[in-house]
Amino acid sequence: MRGKRAIDWTDAYAILKAGHSSLLQPSMITPATMDAAAEDGRLDIVQYLHAHHNGVGCTTDAIDFAAGEGHLEVVKFLRQNRSEGCTEQAMNFAAAGGFLDVVEYLYHCTSTYDISHALLYASDFRQKQVVEWLECQPCRRHPLLDSCSMYTHVDVVVAPPRRKTLLGKVKAMLDWNIAPDLAL
Repeated sequence: MRGKRAIDWTDAYAILKAGHSSLLQPSMITPATMDAAAEDGRLDIVQYLHAHHNGVGCTTDAIDFAAGEGHLEVVKFLRQNRSEGCTEQAMNFAAAGGFLDVVEYLYHCTSTYDISHALLYASDFRQKQVVEWLECQPCRRHPLLDSCSMYTHVDVVVAPPRRKTLLGKVKAMLDWNIAPDLAL
């Protein structure tokens, strides 16, 4: 931390990020420390905290935010070694960011995610590869057409030939110029 002597630092993540673990006091470490390291993709710090300060833990934000930044190795480590888990936002954030590898991993390691929300995030952020991959997966719920109307305030009318798949519904949205820059 600029302007302070190293001995006066109080932010545990900043201390670890700067490589000064010897200055770290156990009372300084909070769940936010691991959350911040995960979001920044610092697998080395996440592993250090897990090994040396396992009792402190983290929150579901750790995986949610790591997924949103595309840090697959951090997401894998936390899912395999921690019990805090994540929320559905992890897949939504990864889909919005276009991190297909993270979306695939989260999809395969849990059966509770509603992929229609991730599909909406991916289409909103014009992540073509993620949209196409999600479209090929079995949908656990199928409210996309209603959600499209809700999010865009436009009545989406889908012609019968295009009504069969989620991707068809996204293409119908594109035909109505809801997301004109995404060419599927």
